[in-house]
Formats: sequence, structure tokens, C-alpha cells
Amino acid sequence: MEEEKKEVKKVPQKRQAIKISAKKGQEPVNTQPPQKEEPKPQIQYTKKEKQEPKTEAKPENKPIGGPSNSNIVLGKDLKVLEKKRKESQEKLQKLQDKNKWRKIFSLETLKKVFLWLTYFWGVLFVGVSLLVILGIWNVFPEKSSFFGFDLVPVVYLWYPFIIALICSLIAQKFKISIFFGIFMVIILFTTADCSLFYKEKSASNQKAFGKTYTVATLNVAQYDKGVENVSKSLNDLSPDFLFLNEVNFPIELGAAVTKTIFPKYKIKYGKSDNIILSKYPIIEFHEIALPSKQPGYIDNTPENNKNNAFRYFQHAVINDNGTKINLLCLRLIAGRSKDFLKSPAECIEWGQYLARVQMKESAFMRKYIEKLEGPCIFGGDMNAPPYALSMKDIYAVGVDTALATRVVPQKTFPAKGPNQRLDYLFCSKHFKPEQTEVQKDVISDHRCVLAKISLLENKKYNIKTYKEDIERVEKQKASKKAQTKNKNKK
Repeated sequence: MEEEKKEVKKVPQKRQAIKISAKKGQEPVNTQPPQKEEPKPQIQYTKKEKQEPKTEAKPENKPIGGPSNSNIVLGKDLKVLEKKRKESQEKLQKLQDKNKWRKIFSLETLKKVFLWLTYFWGVLFVGVSLLVILGIWNVFPEKSSFFGFDLVPVVYLWYPFIIALICSLIAQKFKISIFFGIFMVIILFTTADCSLFYKEKSASNQKAFGKTYTVATLNVAQYDKGVENVSKSLNDLSPDFLFLNEVNFPIELGAAVTKTIFPKYKIKYGKSDNIILSKYPIIEFHEIALPSKQPGYIDNTPENNKNNAFRYFQHAVINDNGTKINLLCLRLIAGRSKDFLKSPAECIEWGQYLARVQMKESAFMRKYIEKLEGPCIFGGDMNAPPYALSMKDIYAVGVDTALATRVVPQKTFPAKGPNQRLDYLFCSKHFKPEQTEVQKDVISDHRCVLAKISLLENKKYNIKTYKEDIERVEKQKASKKAQTKNKNKK
């Protein structure tokens, strides 16, 4: 019994697990005794299995439409899969289309497009500008195919310049933009219509004699805007002398209308469409033929113009208390050619013909004015810009009242939004231009120009008294009547 008790004492008793708190920064100590691992079941292999170990069978990639059981299961979702496949293809196509449009409208593509536009408009601007500059410098002979570009208005060059400048800025070609700007400045200096470049501006600094005259010129365009409008506007201005161009055809009808609407004026007219009106008595009147033929308004060609009647300008002489003043009303040749789109070659030919004829007319006018004695006032619709070759002879014998009184003269054509100066008033160096204004009334396709001019000091011209001139004219009329009577008797 004692031995049994000793054996019982030797049996180890289960101890309770004591938890020991771990210090900070240390892991807690597990005091529990390790549990015994259960023995893994042993698997017995046969000899064959030991030689060839089993591997998991992988599913074969068989076509969906096959006769296997898996294909039969998937066949239920074939329609869904096909629908999804189509949707994915459509989405892919849309993405591809978006990428194409993005490439087309990308910043680089737009820059290339505007660069090509810059080259196109830039070449047009620079090319035409060079032709205009060389034409003004009289580089091209009259028989050259480039002759006549001096008549091209500068306003037409602004359109390709602005388009080329905007395109070059969008294309970020700033050097090209600067080049266009410099080139435009050169053109403005070459074609400058500014008193800073005018030689005869000193005429306005001289002292006046005291007698001041007002002169006006207007292209009435056959009174298309209404006779009453022309009458009211010009009678309100009430100039001393008035030059009218493009009076109605036939000229007798235009003269009759002019007499009715301007009863206070003495009127002189001839075969052409120019009329001179004066508040002072007209003691002489001459109509001089120009070295040119009268064109029509449309469908003109140089060949058709050869058989037409000659063109004329009018010369009237007035006497103001012994002062004899010459008044000349002229209009340089103009006219429209055939439609440009139908016959551009004929249009260019007609433009060159106008340039040649205008130069002949202005040269003829210069010689005529140089022979005149005493003060002279002349003007009208010249149908040419100030820098044209045909205007050089005109400027050689007359002082431009607009340039002599304004820094930048006002434009006269077209009447609505004028951008060109085609209507002028000139005077000889016997006068001092005081003021020049372009009227705002739209009474024609041109605007009216009004100028005030005064006789210079020590230039009072006591050529002949008014009574002596009247007596001379009456004697001439009497002699002509006597000659006609003698011819009728014979």
C-alpha cells in the first residue's frame, strides 16, 4: 500500500497557467506547455503510384461549338457573349474615331493649317504690294503687262495683310508677323497721303490779300440720289464756284435740271458731262478736247473706245472787280470693263488702257494750265489716288487744298464709308488755301469737297475791268451775227 501511494505522488499534477505581464517593448511570454501534435495519417502507395505520381487534370481548350458537356452548358450564353462582343467592338470603334478627330483638331494640326494660310495670303499681300510700289516708282514701261498697278487703291491691300497677320499669329510665327508689319509700314510711306510729305504746304503760311472764295466739287452721278437732295445740300453750302461731274446724259437735259435747282448761279456747259457754276459773271468760256475718247459705263474695251467721241474739259473765266480768275472743271477718264470672272484678261487690258490715257490727259492739262495767265482754280473727280502716276502732272501745276490745310485729307469715295480720295480741288500759287472739308451728306456715290481760298498779298490782278470785258464780248457777238447775215445774203 505504501508503494502504491508513492507511485501516486510521483504522478505530475497539472499546473495552472500563470500569466506574466510583459514589459513595455517586449512580447508577452507564453507559459502554456506545447500541445502534442497529432500523428498524420500515413498513406500507403502502390508501386505504380510511387513510380507515377498523380497530377491534377487540366481542362482542355476546346472550341465553344463542340459537342462536349461544357460546351453544351456555355451554349446557353452564346447570344449574351456575342452581344457583349459587338458592344465592345462598337466602343472600340468610337474611341478610334474620337482619336482621329482629336488628331485632326489638335493644336499642331491647326498650326499647320494656319501656317499654309499665312503663306498663301502673305504671298498675295507681298506680291501685289511690290507691284504697286514698283508701279508708283514708274519701273514698268507702258507696254509691260505689269503697267497700271499704281492705280490700285491701298485699301485693297489691307484685306490680305490683316488675314495673313492673324493667321501668322495663330500659327505662332511671330517673325513672319513682324515682317508683314514692317512691309505694311513701307507701303504706307510709299503711298502716304499726308501733309508731312507735301512740298507745297508752305503756301498756307503766306499772308492773304483779304478776298476769300469758296469752291466746291461734286460728282453728282447723274442725280441718282435725288435732285432735291443735291439742290438742298449745295445751296446750303452756297459756294462761289461749283464744279459738277457726271451730269445726266444727254448733257442738255442735265444742264436744264442744273439751271432749275441752282437759279442763283451762272452756268456754262459744253459737249461733255462737266458743268461750271459761278456766282460771279462768266466773261469767257472754252471747251477743250482731250487726247482721249469718251468711254461707256460698262463693257468697255480699248478697241470699242477708238470710235467714240472725244473727251473734253471746261474752262471759264470770271472777273471780280478787275481780278480775272480761271476756272477749270475736269474729270480724268474712267469706266468699267467687262465682268472680271468672265474675261479677266480684258479687265486687265482695260485697266492698263485707263492708266495710259490718264497720263496723257494729265500731261495735256499741265501744258494747258502752264500757259494760262493769272490765278487759276481747278478740280473734279480725278478717278485716281494721290500717288498715281497720272496725278504727278496735276500736282506740278496746282496746290492741293486738302494737303495744304489738313494733316491727313478726308476720303471722298464711296459716299457711304469712304476709303479713297478721288475728288480734288487745286489752286495756283496765287492763292492761299485756308480750309478744306469733305461734306457728310450722302447725295451721290461721291462726297462733296468744299474749300476756302484767299488771294495772296501783293497779287491783286487789275487785268481788265468787268465793263471792258462785257463790251468786248458784245462786239464779238455782233461781228459773228454780221458774218452770218452776209453768208445768208450770198
